Amino acid sequence: MTTLRIATWNQDHWKRNPAQREAAWTRLEAMGADVALLQECVPPNSVGRERVLWREIGGTRRWGSAVLSFGMRLEEITHARTKYARHAYALQQTYPGAVAIGRVHPPSGLPVTVISMYGVMDPYVQTTLFRMVADLIPLFDSVDGRRVILGGDLNLETASQSPERPRLLAILGSIESLGLENLFKVAKERPPVSPSCPCETGTSCFHVQTHRHTSFIGTEREQFPAHLDYLFASPELAADCTRLWLDDGDPNWEMSDHRAVLAEFDLSERPDPVRRWDERSFVEQVERTHGAEAGWVARNALDWAEKHQLRIAFEDAIEGQWWAQLDGPNELQWTFSMRTGGDLVIQFQHMRAPFADSTAKDALRSRLNTIPGVAIPSERLGGRPTIPLSALRGPAHLGTFLDVFTDVVSQTRSYWDSNQKSR
Repeated sequence: MTTLRIATWNQDHWKRNPAQREAAWTRLEAMGADVALLQECVPPNSVGRERVLWREIGGTRRWGSAVLSFGMRLEEITHARTKYARHAYALQQTYPGAVAIGRVHPPSGLPVTVISMYGVMDPYVQTTLFRMVADLIPLFDSVDGRRVILGGDLNLETASQSPERPRLLAILGSIESLGLENLFKVAKERPPVSPSCPCETGTSCFHVQTHRHTSFIGTEREQFPAHLDYLFASPELAADCTRLWLDDGDPNWEMSDHRAVLAEFDLSERPDPVRRWDERSFVEQVERTHGAEAGWVARNALDWAEKHQLRIAFEDAIEGQWWAQLDGPNELQWTFSMRTGGDLVIQFQHMRAPFADSTAKDALRSRLNTIPGVAIPSERLGGRPTIPLSALRGPAHLGTFLDVFTDVVSQTRSYWDSNQKSR
C-alpha cells in the first residue's frame, strides 16, 4: 500500500524560546509526515532550501507559512492558467507569506497540490480569509486543482455561539465551495469530538481542541474545543483518507499553543483517472512517454499557438489533447490538435472557409507531404489524418508544418475581415 501522510501545525514561533523552537522541529521530524503544512514558522538553517517553500509575512510578523517535504520532490506554484484567459493568474496576492502552495510527487500516482494557509487577523480574520480564498479560485480551475490538500490555522472558531459564527461558517463554506471536503467530517477514522462542545449541531459536530489560549490556563475554559486548525482535501483524496488524528507529542503545550493535525491517505494504484490538462502537464507527459525531442515539438507548437493568439483548448480526459483554435466573430476555424499519445491530428473534416473545399485542403495536404515521414493520402481530405510527432523533430520539419498553419490562420483572418467589410 502506498500512503501519503500530511501534517499541519502552527508552530507559534514568535512566542517560543530557542529551546522550544528546536524541540518543535525535532518533534516534527518524528511525526513521520511526508509533507508538513506549517504556519507561524521560521525554518531553521538545517532545513535544505530545496525541501521547503517559505517566506515571511512581513511587518511585525517575521514568520510565515511553509510547505516542507520529507523526501518527495517539491515544486512551488505561484501562478495558475485557466480556460478563461490566456494569461496566468498570480495566486498569492493577499498576504503572500500567509499562503504557501506547492506540488509534490508521491512515489506512485499523480502529483498532489498542497496548500498551507494562515488566517491573518488584520484586524478581521473574516475579511482576510475571504480574500485569500478568492485568490485561490484560479488554482482550482487549473490542472493543479483536481488533487488538492489544504491545511492550516485559519483562526476560525465555530464551536461557540458567538454573533460572528454565521460569518465564520460562511468562510468554511467558501473553502468547501472550491471543491474541498473537511477531513474532520469525512476521514474514515477521526478523533472523537469534545463531549462538552457548545456548538449544538448534534451529529454534525466535528470540533476538537486544536488550540489552547494562554488566558484559559487554570480556568474552566482550559479544555474548551477551540478548533482553529483544519485539513481539507479534494473529493478523490478525501475518499482515500484512512485516518485523521492530533499529535500527542507535546502534552503540556510547551512547543506551541496548537496541536499538530495529521492525516494519512491510501494512494494505492487505481484505474487511470480522468485528468485535467494544461500546457505544463501535457509537455511533461509527452516527454515522459516519447522523449525530450517530442517534448520539444509539443512546447514549440504551444508557443506558436500562443504567439498567433489562438485559443489553446484542452479537455479533461485520460489521454491529453489540445486544439489550436482560431475564434472568429461568428465561427471558429479548426487547424490541428496534438495528443499525448504522440501524434497530431489534422482537422480537415471540420475546417471552415476559405479551407472548406477539397481543393484548398489538398493544397495544404501537398505542403504537409513535403515533410519527410508525412504521407497523407488524398482520400483523407474529409477526415482527420494524423502525423507522428517524430516526423516533426528538428527546426526545419516543425518549421514547415507551422508555416502551413500560419498561412491557414492568416488567410482565414483575411477572409473574415473581407466578409465583415462587405456587410
